[in-house]
Amino acid sequence: MPNLAATISTSLADILKDAVATQASSLDSVVTAALSQYFQTARHRAYQISTSVALVQGVYDGAVSSRTLLANGDLALA
Repeated sequence: MPNLAATISTSLADILKDAVATQASSLDSVVTAALSQYFQTARHRAYQISTSVALVQGVYDGAVSSRTLLANGDLALA
């Protein structure tokens, strides 16, 4: 995905930091949601944490909290 660099005011940065903390989200998610709303377009993402084969074979490494997943969406495929 492309990176975005922007210079913003201190007051806007403070609001952004508070939004990230309040929503238990990431900076990327908050900025993407704000830009999607501004441009009136939907945002779609798919996350694959691991495959069932990897889990069964024991090669799964790491953990993702439900908070992190829910900060990025609310649809799961099992």
